[in-house]
Parts: sequence; structure tokens; C-alpha cells
Amino acid sequence: MILEFKTSRDKYGNRKYLCIDTGAELFSRNCRHMVAEGIEIKTRDYKELLARLAGTGFKEVEFVY
Repeated sequence: MILEFKTSRDKYGNRKYLCIDTGAELFSRNCRHMVAEGIEIKTRDYKELLARLAGTGFKEVEFVY
């Protein structure tokens, strides 16, 4: 299953992306396309997800698909 998350825009208009492939145990912080729909999370939750992924053995790659 592929899960896509994004943070809300900061004061400069930037946002962070996180794409997780649970089947292959991969994740990426780069977005290949504009995520129009998806789950918007807080930056604090984004950082917590990254820490949990690294702690559970998920591998970071350039792009998930």
C-alpha cells in the first residue's frame, strides 16, 4: 500500500512530502507529482513519522515509484 502525506505550507510557500510503500518497506521525501489530495499533517507529525520509519527498518529511496 502506498501512503502519501504532505505538510501545510510554511510562510515561504514550501511544504514537505512523504511517500511510504508499506509492502516494499520503502519511503521517500521527494514527490514526483503534485499531491492534490492526500493527508495533510503537521510538521511535528512529519518528523515523528520519519523517526519511526528509520527505527523500524524502512529504507529511504529517491522515489517510491
